[in-house]
Amino acid sequence: MDVFELLNALPASERTRWYGLAAAVLVVMVLGLWLEGRWFARSGRAGSWGVVRMVSLFAAPLAALAVWGPVKAVSGPIGLLVLYVALITVAPLIWFGAHLAVGPRMQPAITRGESLVLALSGLALLAWPAMALMVSRDALMAEVRGLGDTPVVDTATAPLPHKLEAAQRWQLPSQGELWTLTLRAPPDVRLERVQRFKAGQWHDSADISQPDFCFHGQDLHLAWLSRAPAPVFRLHWTDPAGRAQASVFKPETAVFQGSAVQTFHVTFREDGVDLPAPMARHLAHIARGRMADGAWQHVALNNIHQPRDHARDNCLMPGLSQPPTPAQPAIQAVGLMFGAAGQLPVFVEFERAASATQTLK
Repeated sequence: MDVFELLNALPASERTRWYGLAAAVLVVMVLGLWLEGRWFARSGRAGSWGVVRMVSLFAAPLAALAVWGPVKAVSGPIGLLVLYVALITVAPLIWFGAHLAVGPRMQPAITRGESLVLALSGLALLAWPAMALMVSRDALMAEVRGLGDTPVVDTATAPLPHKLEAAQRWQLPSQGELWTLTLRAPPDVRLERVQRFKAGQWHDSADISQPDFCFHGQDLHLAWLSRAPAPVFRLHWTDPAGRAQASVFKPETAVFQGSAVQTFHVTFREDGVDLPAPMARHLAHIARGRMADGAWQHVALNNIHQPRDHARDNCLMPGLSQPPTPAQPAIQAVGLMFGAAGQLPVFVEFERAASATQTLK
């Protein structure tokens, strides 16, 4: 994770403090250059010094390219050997050679000794921000980790346009409670993407299977075990005027206090099944028969879409239609995968006979 990603994980007030520290680093660099310029100006050689410093600007990336290019061309231990050889041969030759070649040729001239000093002071000026960057990265990492999984809401975020619906508590067989919640989007709001806050930073959820939420149209359906930490989301959406907005949302326990605990029961139909609440499709499996050892032969529902689904929809909604065929009987069992932080995931099976078992995976 680079420094810019770490900065983006901090609230705006904390970022401002780090921007101030970065400005202080730049001030020290500018002060060093100003002192150099004044020293050479006393002897009427400010122009010559300026030319040498311009050469420094070209020599630095050239030396870096001369080192990095060969290193990228090879791999393994040989690449490390090439790096060390280039750092002690090619890079010093370019850096010091450029200063020693240009300084004495200026009018008025800068002596070879002074050119060498300028090369060394130039290295110090370049090393100063590099060292500050390395030190700040460790400090930033510690500060971001200290945020935990509860971000400070940025004042730039907009109020959540979605309406909270269907806050329900479900009792799972031997696994405690499952909490479900729906974020219902207004007709004129388009949900673009969702990020989740984890380990002090925002992670984009695109193309990654999420265990506790799914999309259905512009709505977001949440489901997580009550013993697991409540997920924290940043919803990116477009308002009716076409403006991009972002809202931070974390489910509060108070939302569920007025809900009675219900038994999580899967209804089996001849042509499919009904879950009591929307679930992420990749968490669900169906079985039509048993294997030789008597266990249900489950098939994941990842790629099974319903005709009314949109391209992005990945929720298993009530009313799953999977009618039997001459080759396949009706669905006999449904398996759902649940997990909690720091624990093994639990696979809960619901059979057509309305009994349920749970197995550790």
